Amino acid sequence: MIFLTSQNNILNGYYAYTDNDLSTDSSTVTWYEWNSGTKTLLTTGSTLAASYVTAGKLISFSVLPYNGTTYGDLVESNIVLVI
Repeated sequence: MIFLTSQNNILNGYYAYTDNDLSTDSSTVTWYEWNSGTKTLLTTGSTLAASYVTAGKLISFSVLPYNGTTYGDLVESNIVLVI
């Protein structure tokens, strides 16, 4: 499960991480802007700075799970419209 929240024009990406070996979460969160069905990389990290969060933009993020040894399946959020 992944979802977005917003506070002070900053977007936060949240996701649930579990690992059978109880390894540390070293996952990568990547943010994208969408335009005409094409996504463009914005930045990485669990938050998206306010400078990227402007009205009219379509934004999404993905999570590539990683426990320090093995990668999991890439998971993508829904695309949201910034208003």
